[in-house]
Amino acid sequence: MDLGRLLGEALAISWQGTLMAPVLLGLFAAGVWLWYQSRWETKNPNWQEAIRDWWSPRMQIERWIRFRWIHPDTLYWIAHVRFDQGPLVLEGQTTDALYWSFTYYASTEVNDSISSRNIVVEPGTDRFRIHFAQERPAEATNFVKVRPDAKKGVIYFRIYEPAHLYPSRLPRVSRGGRVLIERVDT
Repeated sequence: MDLGRLLGEALAISWQGTLMAPVLLGLFAAGVWLWYQSRWETKNPNWQEAIRDWWSPRMQIERWIRFRWIHPDTLYWIAHVRFDQGPLVLEGQTTDALYWSFTYYASTEVNDSISSRNIVVEPGTDRFRIHFAQERPAEATNFVKVRPDAKKGVIYFRIYEPAHLYPSRLPRVSRGGRVLIERVDT
C-alpha cells in the first residue's frame, strides 16, 4: 500500500464526515423539535413545577425557550395547552402569598395576565374561575384575552414569596366542560 494513497483515502473519509455532521445534527435538532411540539396537551396533561421537574427533558428545552432565570423566592407551575381548540377555564382557590399571577405565552413575548391584585373570587369563598379565550364569555368575571393567532402555548402560575413551600391546590383546567388537568394537591 502506498502511504500517499492511504492518506488520500483518510482525507476523503474525513471530508465526507465533515459534510455529514451538519446533516446529522440538523436531523437530531428536527427530531427534538418534533418531539417537543407533539407533547402539547397530550393524553395526560399536567402542571409541571419548574424547579422540581427541572431535569426532565421537556423542562430542559422549556428552560432555553421560555425562561432562563427562576427567582429563588418564586414558585413556577406550568401547563402546556392548546389555545386553538376553544376557550380554557381555570378553576382554583387563592394561595397564601405576597403576590401570584396567571400568564399565558403563545410564543416568547408576554401576553395578558391576571393576578391576585385584580382577580375576583366567588363571594364568601376563596375560589375563582379564569377564562382564557379570544372573546369574553358573558359569565366571565375573570378573563384573559388570548390572541386570535395563538395555537399552542403555556400558562404560567407564578407564586411570589409564598407563605408555604407549596400552594394548597393547583387549579383545574377544562375546555367545554371536559377536564384537561384535574386539580392537584401539592
